[in-house]
Amino acid sequence: MNGVETDSILILHVDDDSEVLDLTRSFLERKRERFEVKTATTAREGLSRLAESDSGIDSEVAIDCIVSDYDMPDMDGLEFLDAVRENYPKLPFLLFTGEGSEAVASEAISAGVTDYLQKGGTEQFDLLANRIENYTQNRVTERDLERAEKRRQLAIEATSDIVWERTVGEGTVTLFGGSDGAFGYDAGSTEIGFDEWISRIHPEDRQRINEDLENTLENNRDRFSAEYPLQANDGSYMIVSDRGRIEYNDAGDPVLLVGAIRDITEQKEREHDLKATQARFRALAQNTTLGVVTIDSDSTVEYANNAVSDIFGYRPEELIGESLAKVIPERLETAHFEALNRYLETGEQRLDWDWTELPACHRDGHEIQVGIAFGEYTTDGEQHFTGIIRDVTDRREREEYRRRLYEISADAELTTDETIDRVLELGCEYFDMESGFLTHIDDDTQRIVRSNSPHEAIQPGSECPLSEAYCQKTIAMDEPLTVAHAMTEGWEDDPAYGRFGLEAYIGAKLVVDGESYGTVCFADRSPRETEFSELDRSFIDLVVRGIKSTLERHKYESELERQNEQLGEFASVISHDLRNPLTVADGYLELACETGDDEYFMKIGNAHDRMDAIIDDVLTLTRQGERIAETSRVGLAAVAEDAWENVATADAELAMADELGDVDADVGRLKQLFENLYRNAVEHGTTSPPSRSQEDTVEHAGETITVRVGRYPAGFYVEDDGPGIPESEHDDVFDSGYTTSEEGTGMGLSIVETIATAHGWGIGVDEGTEGGARFKIQLGMTRGGSDDLLFSD
Repeated sequence: MNGVETDSILILHVDDDSEVLDLTRSFLERKRERFEVKTATTAREGLSRLAESDSGIDSEVAIDCIVSDYDMPDMDGLEFLDAVRENYPKLPFLLFTGEGSEAVASEAISAGVTDYLQKGGTEQFDLLANRIENYTQNRVTERDLERAEKRRQLAIEATSDIVWERTVGEGTVTLFGGSDGAFGYDAGSTEIGFDEWISRIHPEDRQRINEDLENTLENNRDRFSAEYPLQANDGSYMIVSDRGRIEYNDAGDPVLLVGAIRDITEQKEREHDLKATQARFRALAQNTTLGVVTIDSDSTVEYANNAVSDIFGYRPEELIGESLAKVIPERLETAHFEALNRYLETGEQRLDWDWTELPACHRDGHEIQVGIAFGEYTTDGEQHFTGIIRDVTDRREREEYRRRLYEISADAELTTDETIDRVLELGCEYFDMESGFLTHIDDDTQRIVRSNSPHEAIQPGSECPLSEAYCQKTIAMDEPLTVAHAMTEGWEDDPAYGRFGLEAYIGAKLVVDGESYGTVCFADRSPRETEFSELDRSFIDLVVRGIKSTLERHKYESELERQNEQLGEFASVISHDLRNPLTVADGYLELACETGDDEYFMKIGNAHDRMDAIIDDVLTLTRQGERIAETSRVGLAAVAEDAWENVATADAELAMADELGDVDADVGRLKQLFENLYRNAVEHGTTSPPSRSQEDTVEHAGETITVRVGRYPAGFYVEDDGPGIPESEHDDVFDSGYTTSEEGTGMGLSIVETIATAHGWGIGVDEGTEGGARFKIQLGMTRGGSDDLLFSD
């Protein structure tokens, strides 16, 4: 209403002097808070203001009183009064003039002016304020009543409800409203018989409604309410809400009933649908393993299903009626309530309502991780929020383990052994088991390669028949083998159970470069409380992939390193080893040309022979270093004997162990390996430096050298009983060009190493049983490892 209070008095003051207008308004509004003064400087402007203010109930408040000057241009005060009276005969009109006379006052009173006052001192403003208040009191009251009635009529006309009125003792009911015609009455007022009205109530409910009304009247209650089916104009029944008030006389007898009837059919249908939905919701919620929690806009829990007990540790009844803060970590409470209030005020969502994961508090005090999907619904204008909750603590922990596994596998600073050891340690932590180990399975034998275990039978280098190992079943399966409690799962008579005593076990097959290598396993001598899950099986698959990647990367890097070394050796031979005999040949050729001495030509021939030998060895080194595509199972003893026949061994003797077994190898290259080792032992009398070579020659003068071939846990060896090799030179003997012989090329042992590496084996040198040199070939590993490992950096 343009800022005007409903109980204010609106005054129109018309005067051609704007200063008088301002002064009068200031005094009147200061004298009476209810006064609000509008001004006009001419009578015509005043008439325009008056017409604007009388535009109806929805516009600004109408003028309650006019105060006018007498002497004004175009139209004086009395002419202005005549114009006002044409349309507003009852509107108070006060003539407030500075030029007054009895004649003017008499004329004004005769014209119908409400009162006449002369301008003067400030006391005249007090008098004017009193007169205005007296003359407008009834006017304001009448105006408010008129407006109230207009509002009532408009409300009745606009509503689809029926407003009814019944005088007790009379047989009629007066109906108002019902603008949509659903009840079969006009939008105006209609008078019908009370019995007719009662007849519209459904027969099954009439007695109940009559009894309720009679009971209300007998107990002098001033309000009546009921819901019942009422027949509509088309003969169908609608559900209505009937609310009424009852007036009583001084004797306590009811005299008048007034009420309103509203069609609530759709509301009842919605309520019915809502109840059915809620029943289905509760049936679903109580039979799911997911937690279901509903809160109101104050974050008070209204509903919780049974599954919340498994998630939060609280029974549903312990949460209902409590704040959701009960399961929110203290550090997040403020953020929760701020986010909820922000959404209620602005609709802004900062979380993904489809799925978000957050910390929560368990009853015992520890934090858990939960995933929540949110939903919202409104009933009776109240907002409610339902969350579907899953405990994702285990999954989040497993994700953290997967992250750590990836970081370990991707750490380029770790050696192969360190990577495998850390992966096994992580697996033990993940599965909560005491042992983690990597095995290599060859020739029906299981060998522990690396382990993280206190179990004395599960240590690096330990071997056992495959038939006595859990891995006998693991290696034959495409899926992980899991045993939660061996004693109750039929393992008590299995040789593996008798040998290792493992109650819990999970293991998976390991394939490296397309070939079966062994297994990755985790085990414990105590049974598990629960079965292994699909997540557990997935994790060991990830562990196997990590170790597989580590081993394949190691092989690739070792092969690349070997090739680079081979290129370097080849360049060294070209740049140095061939240059020396070539220089010698050039020198002797020049002398031969000058002197014609045949001796020089013989020396040139020797230099050429030397170069031929070097070239042959370089070619052999290159060919033997090529990657071996296919191998076959060969007897080690047979190959060793054949190789001995191809070497000029003089008086040397070959001794072989009784059980050398079989190996997977390229026969030709394996034979070359033996030949070079034999030749090194026999022709060169070991690779001792010159300072010892002379002593060795004297020491072994007339003695026969014996070369032995045998097996040890990691592979096989070739040793002699010569003077041996100083420990300080063990790492140098395989370098190209290393020799103690003036005729040797220094590539014999380098070729041996190249053949071993091409097979994926390792080779090292150590002191022999009788003081000579022992060359140890370690099957399935690269150079530089220890006897206990199959792979090492």
